[in-house]
Amino acid sequence: MIIRNLLFPLPLLSSRCLEQVFEIIDQGSTQSLASWMVMLNTMNLRKAEKKILEELFSSFHRRFCAEGGDPIAFLSGFYSDLISNGSAVSPTAVVAMLAHWEDTVCRTLRHALGPGNAEQGCAWIRSLILNVHALVLQMPLWPCKEEKTETEWKPPLTRLLNRVARGEAWQWAALVDRSASCRLLDAAMATPEGGWQEADMASGQAMDLEERVRTVDRHTLCRSVAPGVDLVVKTAGLPGEETRFRVNQVAQWLSLCFDLSARITGPSGKAGDLFHLYDAVLNFDEALLQSRDLEEILSSTVDQVCRIGRFRRGALFWYTPLTRTVVGAHAFNLQREDILRIREYEENLSGIQEVMRSTTPVFYENVARRLPDHYVQTFHLTSLLFCPMVFEPRRPGAVLLLDQGGTPFQPEDRTVRLVHTLLCRASKPIATHLSGSPRPTSRQTPSVLTRREHQILQLIADGLDTRDISARLHLSEYTVSEYVGTILRKLGASNRAQAVAVALRRHLIQ
Repeated sequence: MIIRNLLFPLPLLSSRCLEQVFEIIDQGSTQSLASWMVMLNTMNLRKAEKKILEELFSSFHRRFCAEGGDPIAFLSGFYSDLISNGSAVSPTAVVAMLAHWEDTVCRTLRHALGPGNAEQGCAWIRSLILNVHALVLQMPLWPCKEEKTETEWKPPLTRLLNRVARGEAWQWAALVDRSASCRLLDAAMATPEGGWQEADMASGQAMDLEERVRTVDRHTLCRSVAPGVDLVVKTAGLPGEETRFRVNQVAQWLSLCFDLSARITGPSGKAGDLFHLYDAVLNFDEALLQSRDLEEILSSTVDQVCRIGRFRRGALFWYTPLTRTVVGAHAFNLQREDILRIREYEENLSGIQEVMRSTTPVFYENVARRLPDHYVQTFHLTSLLFCPMVFEPRRPGAVLLLDQGGTPFQPEDRTVRLVHTLLCRASKPIATHLSGSPRPTSRQTPSVLTRREHQILQLIADGLDTRDISARLHLSEYTVSEYVGTILRKLGASNRAQAVAVALRRHLIQ
């Protein structure tokens, strides 16, 4: 398909305004992609489709920063990307991706530009996206089959397998007490759809499984998960390396559950608390690092923290500094759809806004004045424990809200320390997944300053501060600060004086 004309004309912008739009969006590339990855976590899509959408978003953003000034070239390039992934991604998912990108960059422009330029820039972006939508509607995209989510309560083994072993070529899995003549503790059967359902422990099915676990053949894998307790898995064929790895992963999760359960309910002395907390953190960290993607880390973290800390409900919210928004990401014992619909500006949530300035949990005995009334009434909120998750030094990126189902409570210091420690450990693999994902490539190489960055660095060397530079270049102080941060990162400097010194040595400024 050859694209010759735009279906929707783009508003006229001054070259100066258009340059500002591209530079601001280019600077926010990393946080834009991170925001999209979190949004993907809330979407009910297959993992393969999520991976493609992550790469498609990265490609779309990269092409915009490099080719957006030539809309025809930009649309042609994105059309090629759609063609190469058309059979694996649904039109609905692509439209959702475009809507998220448009919303994110427009919020960014409104924060960084003056009201007039921001609205002009957003109007230009909206017109461009309309042309992209028209392109998507012409694509021969095939709808994708989505995974079903489990909402009803299942036994622990069944719930675990539905999270970490969907689609595996296994026939059944069982927990066996070897110290009691292979007594069956829990069992799950694979379904034709690739999921898992609980075995009927009161029927002949359980007796049949007990006979099978006594006979280990080449299609059976056995792993110890606790003293006297084994995980036994029957595979459909001879187990390969990938199957063995997946079984080992499930076994480690089960071992973690047994270990933490024993230790959290262990001795209550001060020395014992420290030892059990230390041991629990080591096992929890090991399990998190073996999670396959961001979705598994987030869901496992929230569920495990709630169960270990004995909280009845929990809700995780992602915080995006770029747009100063709070977005629902995951829920425990709450309707997940209700949490995913929450998208608020930081200033509308004073409770969360206060926590974002902290790096440790904050408890509110009465949250009525900390959150909007409609949230307090809808979720019957009283006491809440706010637990920030810090992904960068002194910069929380998410917050976990915990309570006892609307009943007033006072958490023990030991519980708060435990939750804080577990979330600190969970933050590390989350940050690894975010930073290790494909990132949009800047139009300039990291070692080279853009014209605007060079201009600002020269003004810093001339002795101007942020306010003076803002007035001189007709930029907002926020935009100048963002430029300065980028300059420091590119030059490997920790402050402005060091950046000027590095630039002088490299003859970048006079």
